[in-house]
Amino acid sequence: MPKTSSSQVKPEMDTPPISSFSGVEPLDIDTPPERYLSPGKRSSQSAPRDVAHARHSTTPAISSDRRCTSVVQSPSKQPSGTLDRHQRQSASQQSTPKKQSPSFFRWLTGTPRPDSIDSEAKQLLKTQADEINQLTELLHEKANAIKSMLESHVQDKEHQQRRFRDEWQHREKDIQQHYQQIESQKNDTIQNLQVQVQELASHRNKIQEKYNTLNRRQQEESFKHMETGRWLPREESRVLADFERIRTQMRTWAKSAAVKNIAAIQTIGEEQYASLMADLSRVAVVENNQLPRGLSTPKGPSLLLNALLAHDVYMSLFRSPFFFLNDELECRPTGDKLDDSLNKIYGLALASNIEDAHIWRSQTLRLLRPQLREGNTDGEKGLHQWTEGMIAKAAELHASRFAASSARYLVDTNTANTKKLNSIYQEAASVSYMLWTRKIAMRLISLSDMGSPTFDVDDSRLKPHTMVHPDDHDDKLKGRKITLIVHPLLQVYGTDEGRDYDNARVWIPTEVWFDTR
Repeated sequence: MPKTSSSQVKPEMDTPPISSFSGVEPLDIDTPPERYLSPGKRSSQSAPRDVAHARHSTTPAISSDRRCTSVVQSPSKQPSGTLDRHQRQSASQQSTPKKQSPSFFRWLTGTPRPDSIDSEAKQLLKTQADEINQLTELLHEKANAIKSMLESHVQDKEHQQRRFRDEWQHREKDIQQHYQQIESQKNDTIQNLQVQVQELASHRNKIQEKYNTLNRRQQEESFKHMETGRWLPREESRVLADFERIRTQMRTWAKSAAVKNIAAIQTIGEEQYASLMADLSRVAVVENNQLPRGLSTPKGPSLLLNALLAHDVYMSLFRSPFFFLNDELECRPTGDKLDDSLNKIYGLALASNIEDAHIWRSQTLRLLRPQLREGNTDGEKGLHQWTEGMIAKAAELHASRFAASSARYLVDTNTANTKKLNSIYQEAASVSYMLWTRKIAMRLISLSDMGSPTFDVDDSRLKPHTMVHPDDHDDKLKGRKITLIVHPLLQVYGTDEGRDYDNARVWIPTEVWFDTR
């Protein structure tokens, strides 16, 4: 009997119980099989028994060892009327029994023995019980699987809920911390801004105090200037512009007045040549009465003339604050004159008290040349005109002296403009006097004061002449010996308030020349 797979059996199928075989009539081996069949059904019994069993039985067929198929129907499925009718027919035919062979009957009908039927029924019951057990186990497995899935789903859901709760708490904590940080930063920023506001307010108050102090001092100085003839110092930029204008005028006059060939000085006498070399030694390095190398070019005479003129203008008009006070300007001063006396007093005062000495010098010059204004006395007007005349006379005298000096050997008389030369001295004298009326102090430095100077492009006191091009030599000119001072160095000390005389600053740098070959 083939087994039915547990996967092919529906769980809800009920297996009908098998009734007892106690009510079945015992078979006689000598009784023909037709007697056990009901009338009218015998013709249908000719069909194979396994086909009939397939149509009327729901239980699988059991193959016998005789290669025939016997059908065992459940007693509950067999009509009770059929068995009673067979029993009656069997009883009516017992009067005429036929003798048949038992083996032939079993071979013909394929009917198993009663003990075989019990064995097959037990086997069937066992199979169905196994199937039921298998179905039961399958149901248990399915139930366990569903239960496990439900538990897993619940666990997953709880895990997700815990994770979501943890993440939410963590995010909430981060947000709270970030908010606290922002709040702390805001408070710090507010405090810092408050401190800055206080500092700015304090700084503003200090600046206001300084401004008020400076403004008060300026007013006081203005009042002092008003009381002393309105002596207001010129702006430094305007002073430097005055110096630059004088420098340009000297260079222009030297170019137009100088000879075109340096060989012209070779034609003068020996004494005149020696005098010229002596004057040139104040501005140039002269060795063995020979000019420095490189000055034999056509530009050499104008360069030398420019150097001599600048040296004479500044040394005559800017070195002494009392340059105009000379009783014998028409001739060379001899002995002690007024300017010499005032310079001696000035020197003694400087050795005693520098600030008071400069203030004395400034006030003296202001008194000698009072500012013209409404309400001046005749004495003030007369003193002003006398001082102006003395300044102009000193400038004219120094201009004529330069024209008559050994520098004339470098001058072409046909092109020299004497009036222009005098104008240069006049303007330089006026600028010098106005600067000495201030409380600042000036100092001139010439070649003799420098010793043996060397060139350094980074030195603010030195300025190369236009004929010298340091940028074309890649710092190779540093340390080269300077052979010509075209313009002397002018330094200034102190302030207009009469203080800080220890610090010097450059007003006019030294203009230098040397051969770059």
